[in-house]
Amino acid sequence: MHKIYGVPKSSDELTYSTWSNTVHPEDFDQTSRHLEQAITQQSGYKDEFRIVCPNTGNIKYILADATYKKGYGDESDRMIGVNIDITDLKQAEQKIERLAYFDSLTGLPNRFTINDRLGQTIAFCNRNATYSALIFIDIDDFKKVNDSAGHIVGDELLTQFSRRLQAKIRAADTIGRFGGDEFIVILNNLGSDRGAAQVLVERFAFKMQALTRRPFALSHGSFLVSASFGITLIEGRSTVDDVLRQADMAMYKAKGIGRNRVHFFDPLMQKEFQERIDLERALGLAISNEEIEPYFQLQVNQDGTIRGAEVLARWHHPDKGYIPPAKFINIAEEVGLIDRLGRLILKKACTDFKRHIEKQVPDDFVLSINVSAAQILQPDFVRSVMDVLEQGDLNPEKIRIEITETVLLNSSEIVSLRLLELKGKGFKFSLDDFGTGYSSLTMLKNLPIDELKIDQSFVRDVSTNPNSAAITRSIIALSQSMNINVIAEGVEEERHRETLVGMGCHAFQGYLFSKPLPLVDFLSKIESIKSEGGTK
Repeated sequence: MHKIYGVPKSSDELTYSTWSNTVHPEDFDQTSRHLEQAITQQSGYKDEFRIVCPNTGNIKYILADATYKKGYGDESDRMIGVNIDITDLKQAEQKIERLAYFDSLTGLPNRFTINDRLGQTIAFCNRNATYSALIFIDIDDFKKVNDSAGHIVGDELLTQFSRRLQAKIRAADTIGRFGGDEFIVILNNLGSDRGAAQVLVERFAFKMQALTRRPFALSHGSFLVSASFGITLIEGRSTVDDVLRQADMAMYKAKGIGRNRVHFFDPLMQKEFQERIDLERALGLAISNEEIEPYFQLQVNQDGTIRGAEVLARWHHPDKGYIPPAKFINIAEEVGLIDRLGRLILKKACTDFKRHIEKQVPDDFVLSINVSAAQILQPDFVRSVMDVLEQGDLNPEKIRIEITETVLLNSSEIVSLRLLELKGKGFKFSLDDFGTGYSSLTMLKNLPIDELKIDQSFVRDVSTNPNSAAITRSIIALSQSMNINVIAEGVEEERHRETLVGMGCHAFQGYLFSKPLPLVDFLSKIESIKSEGGTK
């Protein structure tokens, strides 16, 4: 008693006044009522309550267990029992509960709690014929923050990000951390009109989006981030799984159209999503079965003579027909199949060249092979490329590796080392889509680039748009000053070629000369050029 309530050591009794003066005010009414009932009914008393220690002001949790003893003669009625300090036990229980229901980093409701509250929201919508909404929020490129500044700074960002969101929601709404850099907001009771509910949630989402775009002051400096928002309306016939899936798909749609977007779920997205899943499976099988083929698009000199060809992957699905490369290559990159796809195309292209093309073309003919950042960053990238060439008995000088400007921005130090290693083995390099990204002159100076490729977006209107013409002229002048070859892609009309020649460009690729062709048609094209003495 002395340690718990501060009564004198010489006393074994706890008076009612001492007890009542120490019970926590929020617990007093309930626990005193329980005590009075036990005394009135002359029964046992068992209760949990908090006390405020008189000497320190600390709060303790007490388990009281006593029985009623009636006094006889001069004795007063008493409760005889024990008071046990269970503070450590209660704190442990509270910690376990927090871990079970709340995110340890941000303190927000976790996935389990979100699912529970989402179920309550759906039930409310069902009872009241009203709409609510679920917003799925994902920080764009959060991995770059972790990679560049470390996980501690990443955690700071997540914490500050969650506080900004939390500060703007109503008491009736829920914000939670779903995992990683994903957050969820449940907006409750948006009314019974679907259109009005959609307007309300859209306005809220745009406000939140603007809020998240403000700089975050972190220990490593100021960081600017953006987020993608996926929204779905909740109605009574919804299920928790359906609502989560819809909002998640809407969020990924927002990322797919450029990130930093707000996107609503649409029933058509369900169909698109399923088609995407089916295509992923089919692509994996197509790569395993070596069903994706290399096509060859001719590259020519100013006089129409052959200088090389770009190798392009083409997929003809047995049921779906022709699958555009922009579609399946993006999928390959996103699901981790791009390395296998790249190796397959390189292997087939090298085999076709050695067996069929090499004897039909000039000695200086070079195959241009596209390589993604994901491929270059593979630890065994250099070895795997060399293995393919050695198996096909092909000289590395016959291969020009095409990389885009975005490759240079991803882990540029690793990319530089890999490119320099391959350069030492005889490979050539072309910088594709030049002028559309963020390449710096420092990158050009330090990397072993042999060729700049003028992007077709400039070539398309080089004869009519002064800005495109100025950019194209600058790229050509830059390549000449750095002793780097230049080639224009997407040349579709004779006037494009003439304008480019006048600017000093002497190598071309595009439909004016040849579409991407399968091996048999490409060989026929070569024969036609050789017999005619120029391109047709």
